[in-house]
Amino acid sequence: MQSNILENESSGVQSLSKELAPKDFFAIGFGAMIGVGWVLVIGDWINLGGGPIAAIIAFLIGSLMLIPIALVYGELTTMMPVAGGSIAFTLNAFGPRVSYFTGWFLVFGYVMLCPWEAIAIGEIFGTLFPALRQLPLYTIGDYTIYAPVLIISLIVSILIIGANLKGIQYVVKIQNALTKGIVMIAAVGVTISFIFGSVENIMPIVSQTPDNMSGSLVAGILSVLAITPFFYSGFDTIPQEAEESSETINYKLLGKVIGLAVIAAGIFYVLMLVATSFAMQWQKVIDLSMPSAEVYGIGLGFPLIEKAILVGALCGLISTLNSFFVAGARVLLALGRARLLPSLFSKIHPKFKTPYYANYFIATLTIAGPFFGKSLLVPIINVCSLGFMLAWLSVCCSAVKLRRSRPDVNRPYKMPGGIKMGYLAIFLSFLMIIVLVLPASPGALVWPLEWGIVLIWFITGLLLYLLSGKQRKSISENERCKLVFGNFK
Repeated sequence: MQSNILENESSGVQSLSKELAPKDFFAIGFGAMIGVGWVLVIGDWINLGGGPIAAIIAFLIGSLMLIPIALVYGELTTMMPVAGGSIAFTLNAFGPRVSYFTGWFLVFGYVMLCPWEAIAIGEIFGTLFPALRQLPLYTIGDYTIYAPVLIISLIVSILIIGANLKGIQYVVKIQNALTKGIVMIAAVGVTISFIFGSVENIMPIVSQTPDNMSGSLVAGILSVLAITPFFYSGFDTIPQEAEESSETINYKLLGKVIGLAVIAAGIFYVLMLVATSFAMQWQKVIDLSMPSAEVYGIGLGFPLIEKAILVGALCGLISTLNSFFVAGARVLLALGRARLLPSLFSKIHPKFKTPYYANYFIATLTIAGPFFGKSLLVPIINVCSLGFMLAWLSVCCSAVKLRRSRPDVNRPYKMPGGIKMGYLAIFLSFLMIIVLVLPASPGALVWPLEWGIVLIWFITGLLLYLLSGKQRKSISENERCKLVFGNFK
């Protein structure tokens, strides 16, 4: 199917490799979303909801709220299948200023998640093999760095970095294998829980808990709903790699993949919530450190299944690291092409066809992560979701504006409902941001630490933008568009 973007090489822009099929994009988006939250924090979701029913309903609603936004991304991705899609969408609609700040907050989300994932990989290995928690090196806060755990974190990180440096084909091979592993292990766990667990464990429907003192079902649903966007963030990694779609890809199918990935993630989360609650009385589940795994050993007496679930969690962590690493590099690439960040980030390796300077930058932060305490990175993770939501809002606004200003541009995939779907996506994006910033919201950012991080990142980005005026003005807007879009019709 003919796309809007012709070969970038013909426009003087270094082009990325053309390798990805729709199933590869699905693995990238789905793998980024499911991560490891389902193992570590399901107990927190149940606690916050006053029972699993509220958490299940909240994740269903959260998935439904994300679908219109995913449909918007589907239309824009097939309209402009270039690297760093979000940068391209906003540049086309609103110009370099909005595009820069959209990219700046995306860089924060993607890049800062990578070192956290590297740390968490070591944590899961330490849980799987307790003997690794020896030879302590030093302590940061209340977090002890153990030599074996540190080494394993570095080895896994280096393997992912190596794949990203060597070519997208290696990235997707790893991603497809990890996604299959997660789904297969989760399927075994769900089946075991449904056979040997009990629906009685999910009762009562709602009750007072430490995080839901009112014992209200509605309050529980709203409390969990406030945090669901963070666990669904990752579908937007798909547009960042769109330039690397294969020459023969069906762009209409690619547009559908983004929404399908959100639906699949919603089904996955709900099944894991139900399985965890069936396996063990939920009032006891909320006291476990890794509930989705431990319920099989403690509740059902299947320690091997518990270990298998932890392996699935490990696959989830690595798949998330892989997805955000590749997406972050493409966002930096697009910002470099647009001369909104140093053009060094736009350099593509002549042999491997990868953005190697962007990869080096993210690799440095990823490798540094395991040397620091997890407690130092947790506040950063808590504000990543705000960065993603701000990007979603600007992209949805771009879709509506482009529907009006460029109605005749080829859109291989069109969002159902047309511009009305775009307005709905804007409303939902704005609603999620409000829930995150209102002080009374259960998902609200905390002052001064989390809001301080947001302000520091914004001020840094603003100063960088003001100081880089000479670089931005070194090319005309037509040249900027040609560098980002190639031969865009």
